[in-house]
Amino acid sequence: MSFSYHLYGLNVESDVALPELRCRTGPRSHDSPVKLFLRDALAHWPIETSADESTLIYEPAQNGSVYTVRIEYFHAARCYRFLYRDGVAFALDHDGINIWGTWPPQMSLEDAVVYLLGPVFAFALRLRGFTPLHASAAVIRGNAVAFAGPAGAGKSTIAGALAREGYPILGDDIAVLEEISGEFCLRPAYPQVRLWSYSVSMLFGAKDALPKLVPSSDWDKRFLDLDQPGFRFQTEPAPLRCIFLIEGYSPEVQVARIDEITPVDAFARLPANTYVSYGRTTKMRAREFHELGRLVHKVAIKRLTLSYSVDWIAGLGPFVEQILARGGSRQPQLESSYKGFA
Repeated sequence: MSFSYHLYGLNVESDVALPELRCRTGPRSHDSPVKLFLRDALAHWPIETSADESTLIYEPAQNGSVYTVRIEYFHAARCYRFLYRDGVAFALDHDGINIWGTWPPQMSLEDAVVYLLGPVFAFALRLRGFTPLHASAAVIRGNAVAFAGPAGAGKSTIAGALAREGYPILGDDIAVLEEISGEFCLRPAYPQVRLWSYSVSMLFGAKDALPKLVPSSDWDKRFLDLDQPGFRFQTEPAPLRCIFLIEGYSPEVQVARIDEITPVDAFARLPANTYVSYGRTTKMRAREFHELGRLVHKVAIKRLTLSYSVDWIAGLGPFVEQILARGGSRQPQLESSYKGFA
């Protein structure tokens, strides 16, 4: 039995049902569908590790890296392997079409899917020629707006806040760039926003307001289902109007502050805000370099500072709407802080 999904703009066929995701078939596409093999994957594992020569792509530092995965390329199998410290492993063929996943007995499918829908899928997208930004994204005034930053910057909280206010959400952690006829768009990810319990409390009043992402684990991350009534998931790509680089929080800001940056500065900052950047191959780096070089001359890139006060939660959407309404130029001229909100 096969289960069909539409994830990151790709049609996906899985041999098991993915937890908390509704089956949906996307439009016909020239992209080959992704095939997931998660049931008895070891019986069909494509890599013979004992006999196959491998090239190391990434290994976490011994002194405690934030990324707990070892990535290798196996030449005979023409596959990449993601091996996590907790025993979860994925194999991806060289063109990102087939993905196999396995996990130890003490872990669950839900544990594995956390990795699958994050770094593993992001790497598969890179193999297919896409650049994934480490960003949440929403549709505001008919255009995609991305909020990029490192882990803990507040990307998912921003997505949750905008979802709560009724804005269509494209994704909460990965925003996939696609250039169509010279215009940059963002592809829809999947209809969930993953939030830590403190963000759930801030947005919805109590951490138990949303279900746990991995019910069997002590890991206290939860998810907002965008398919439920009252929320909106953007199912089609949307033209990218602006990328906000999250600079952090300031007690001097009432809601939010926008600071302009030059395309040169934006080009220097953006590579650090792409997803699974630690696993980039030389070919991926070259492709990303050229794509981001075009992006900074076609899409406005701005710095965003948020308030320490929770007032920004309800005010951010209208604030961004006013910024976008200030003109149709690529880089509208703004004061360093917008007086209505800063």
